[in-house]
Amino acid sequence: MPPSHSSNIQHRRRIARQGLTLFLLLLAFGVRAWQLDAQSLWHDEGLSWWFARAPLLQTLKEVAGTEHPPLYFLTLGVWMRLAGDSAYALRFLSLIGGVLSVVVLLALGRRWRLYATAHVAAFFMALSPLHIWYSQEVRSYAWFSIVGLALAYLGWRWHTRGWPRDGWLYGAAAIMGLYIHTFTAFILAPHAGIFLVSAWRRRPRLVGMWRRLWPFGLVGLAFLPWLWPTLRQLGTNRTYWYWGYLDVPKVVQSTAQAFLYASLLESIRPVFVPRLTFLAWLLALVGSAYLWRRQEGKWTVVTMWAPLVLTLGMAYAVPKYAPRYVLDVQPLWFLLVAAGIMAVVHWVSSLDDPVVPCMAGTFLALLLAGYAVTAWEVRELTSDPRVARPDFRGPVTFVNEKAQPGDAVILVGGHIEAITRYYLRRPDVHLYPMPKGLLLDLGNPLRWDEVAPAFSRLTHQHSRVWTIFWQEDLADPQRLVYSLAQTYFCPVMMPGLTEGVDVGLYLVVKPLTLPVPPVPQHPIGIPFRNGLVLAGLDAARVFPPTASVDLCLQDRRNGNGIRVAAGETLYVVLYFQVTQPLPNDLTGFVHLVSPDGAKAYALADRLLGDFAYPAWRWQVGEIVRQEFPLQIPPETREGEYALEVGLYHPKTLQRVDPLPKQVPGARVDGSRILVGPVQVLPP
Repeated sequence: MPPSHSSNIQHRRRIARQGLTLFLLLLAFGVRAWQLDAQSLWHDEGLSWWFARAPLLQTLKEVAGTEHPPLYFLTLGVWMRLAGDSAYALRFLSLIGGVLSVVVLLALGRRWRLYATAHVAAFFMALSPLHIWYSQEVRSYAWFSIVGLALAYLGWRWHTRGWPRDGWLYGAAAIMGLYIHTFTAFILAPHAGIFLVSAWRRRPRLVGMWRRLWPFGLVGLAFLPWLWPTLRQLGTNRTYWYWGYLDVPKVVQSTAQAFLYASLLESIRPVFVPRLTFLAWLLALVGSAYLWRRQEGKWTVVTMWAPLVLTLGMAYAVPKYAPRYVLDVQPLWFLLVAAGIMAVVHWVSSLDDPVVPCMAGTFLALLLAGYAVTAWEVRELTSDPRVARPDFRGPVTFVNEKAQPGDAVILVGGHIEAITRYYLRRPDVHLYPMPKGLLLDLGNPLRWDEVAPAFSRLTHQHSRVWTIFWQEDLADPQRLVYSLAQTYFCPVMMPGLTEGVDVGLYLVVKPLTLPVPPVPQHPIGIPFRNGLVLAGLDAARVFPPTASVDLCLQDRRNGNGIRVAAGETLYVVLYFQVTQPLPNDLTGFVHLVSPDGAKAYALADRLLGDFAYPAWRWQVGEIVRQEFPLQIPPETREGEYALEVGLYHPKTLQRVDPLPKQVPGARVDGSRILVGPVQVLPP
């Protein structure tokens, strides 16, 4: 073949690769820029904005109280000063990281002469719904993908060449990676193991170890200032179910499907997702074996699989996990999948049949087109309200527009203060986060001694109170805020404006002075045999939305016993005092019965504390409030009734007997306590 003809072929191939590279980059940018700000910013993104807007020292101080290092937030702060803090501008920084990760993946393939493999992997990554999701979120995870690719390449160069410049570059990338996300350590750990084994084989060993491992010493020294906050969070972070365990099969399935597509609820997950996921992981195994013949291939396989296993292993010990924690190795996983596809294509092409190569090309084209179609379908499903980001923009913007000067806004949980302040920019509206703190702490749920003073203060200072609830079942498992609002305030708008973020508006009837510890409206003081004491109860009418607010105000101010109209809800709150540890779950019940307890008219049973604060976690000496909304049937006749109160074990349905005792307004009747009278009014 003439040299000029060969040169023309190489030139055409180079032009084709450049055109394909440009197409992939435009594709990655386009799918990430499309609908970039369509969904609301949510809690995690609000935290990023909150940290980034603060001065340098304040940012470092506040971030030190979380499980994240500060580099991304500091970078976001600089970006905000240049681009602004709109949702589009904030997310655009992550978009840049997402597109650059495709660039770095292509560059890695070119360096390792895996041209076709890298382009196939870049196509998958450009359309990956999971990667698109985090390229459209104000968090560090899109940049975390670049960390994995950079360390894979620079670590390989340091391993094979050993030039000092390579060591410095690898160390610098590792330092930046750790300050972006501490799970970078799970990439460094297998690398350090490889370097240690390599140095151990050389003589003298100490000199060899120093020559190979000095970048890790540099990394350790550079990360030393942030080591204590990291270790402290590892030991005290309670934003996960620290009394629970990791569901290994579920986590493995979720991670496997998320790498190819995204984590979807089973109810909306397309049928092709599990099947194609299995095929993709099978191809990743084939690709691992295919690349193992090459030195850089071995490095790629170890750098992908080892951090994945280490991350899952840590999640098993500390049950807090999400597929985003392994986004650093997702690009390398796509490289292995692409290598598996190319291995199949090369094998088919090697068969002695002229038709087979065309079939191989057709197979590859159909595979890529199939992934594009299915990935886009999954991408569209991520806007489903069941899996989309919680909508703070709509509810909080509504409060921002409708609130009057001097209104109070109670936030439950208090960790949504950052995202609330992003959308609620009203200095004349006062926020009361309950509990205080920017992170949800399951080990310290909201308690009465924090709620009572806040309610006493705000009822003396405000006549209208808004409530914004999100994850209130975790932050306020006793539902202290909701029950107090239902008991003492009059609703103008009941919570339930949106599915995920609930907004309510109440009128303050009169200033409150709530005692600590709590004192029920109707004291009882009857003990059960398991050590719980029914200290008393509160009861209030919940008026329908069509009822006049004046009717509620009049009822709250009069307070003539326990009264409710047929068709309304009687909101009952039981006060339990804990005198000894409780070994098991308990279910409580409140029933509306005839005065003699012979016939029941309305029932309300619930697991005490629900799953977030079960009875076996209650502390000795604590007084726990539990709500029981009792829906009164419209056909209930006017007259006097009683409340039937008691406990039973949810597994055996065996009741817990109260000790015999009679007090004014309550008496023990076998395995129940009858409280009365309850006056039912006509509808």
